[in-house]
Amino acid sequence: MDYKRLINDDEIFDTFINENKIMKGKNSKPFIILLDGITGTGKSTISRMIKDRIDIEIINNDKVRHFLSMTSFIGDFKDEQRIVKKINYFRLEENLKNNNNCLLDSDISNNFDTKIEMIKKLGYKYVIIRIIYDRDKVLMRIKDRKKDIEIEKSINLSDTYNYSNATLEDFYRMEKDKNILDESLIYFEINTSFEIYDIEKQVDLLVKKLKEDRYL
Repeated sequence: MDYKRLINDDEIFDTFINENKIMKGKNSKPFIILLDGITGTGKSTISRMIKDRIDIEIINNDKVRHFLSMTSFIGDFKDEQRIVKKINYFRLEENLKNNNNCLLDSDISNNFDTKIEMIKKLGYKYVIIRIIYDRDKVLMRIKDRKKDIEIEKSINLSDTYNYSNATLEDFYRMEKDKNILDESLIYFEINTSFEIYDIEKQVDLLVKKLKEDRYL
């Protein structure tokens, strides 16, 4: 499909939703996982690990931004945020209605009060996972970041791919503007400064805790 022919919000919304069908899940009491971590800190890596272990749908903001770059969408950062919010709020709501657990692969701390109010209105339980990271490793990761070639060809691929175009400048800006959440809001912490094997062990502990607390 030639996505460049897409111009207005409704066309963009309808095309993305139609090419990313929402499937019926099996969770009688779905819940939401939210991530507290800026770009490059390992959100997508953790999201993949969690999805490998439990029945959950990933909702990735960068996937929508990548889609917008393939269309003729015109607008500034606020316009982009508006359409990303519209698409992914719809996906979140519909996935929950269809009995799917959901994980938002984005930084919940940005505009936290507004976002959390929207989450609460949905009426589903949620947990916040804080990402602890090594700043030097994150800077190196962003510098060396590359997309998979197949991402350039379609918009109905997995939300666990790395779609981010974030630069070092984006990281510095997010780091400066980041809202520090109170400890009482954090359900679990995962440190991504370790090797993959050790990160996986932390994710295993998260899953164990979710089961003990009857989310799963």
